[in-house]
Amino acid sequence: MDTALTAKALCALAHDLTVSGAETRLIVQSVKEVAADWQVPDLALGVTSTGITVQAGQGADSCCCFAEVKEIGINMSAVRALHRLCLTVKSGELSDPSVFLQRLQELKSQPQGYDQRLIVLLESIAAGAFAYLNGGGLKCALAAMLGGLLLMLLRLIMLRRGFFSSFVFVVAAFGGSLTAAALGRLGFNIPPEDCALAATCCTLLLVPGFPLMNGFLDVFKGYVDIGINRLFRGSVLIICAAIGLIGTLYLIYLPLWEGI
Repeated sequence: MDTALTAKALCALAHDLTVSGAETRLIVQSVKEVAADWQVPDLALGVTSTGITVQAGQGADSCCCFAEVKEIGINMSAVRALHRLCLTVKSGELSDPSVFLQRLQELKSQPQGYDQRLIVLLESIAAGAFAYLNGGGLKCALAAMLGGLLLMLLRLIMLRRGFFSSFVFVVAAFGGSLTAAALGRLGFNIPPEDCALAATCCTLLLVPGFPLMNGFLDVFKGYVDIGINRLFRGSVLIICAAIGLIGTLYLIYLPLWEGI
């Protein structure tokens, strides 16, 4: 078996799992199981938040591959597809690394994401539900839902245009929460407290729960460095969303706003 091709295939697998948001333990376990099925000698695997390193082989026949991790997303559909591909190796159906690489490329070319229109709709409904369950009336819930709708649209549009995630969270949080508060006050004539509730609930959509959960799991399972990195990134995004919300709350309680 070609050692260089095998190392490249294993590195590509680890990279695709990482950028799809897989837990670090799953990444390491999947790569090592595939390597064991291919009988790869002396496998060394390094997984960080910035890159994947795979070394396979012995002596002069050893080969080292590196893949840069530019952004870690959340795509459980892709993680599921990659896990099923690993199961085909485990069952003996796929033993050629070149075919494995080809299958990885095919998975990349196939749409593994989610319908973004559906995501925006469900997230906006969730914002309204948050407001209603926290004591807001129907008008407050409707204001939160419409604010969450704009917030998600701003987030998707700005991310597509290549803006930094932290900047996107600040702008989306401010735009969405201000819309919710303005609709609540000017459109539905609800008190400032309910306006603040609507603004806060739509901003909750930006809380990166999945990265935080994976970060805690990584720390508890021994992958402290990458776990702390995920927790730190999630905390930075929460702070950015809070900055946008604080700007809206400041405007809500201005005397000028109360006189409208």
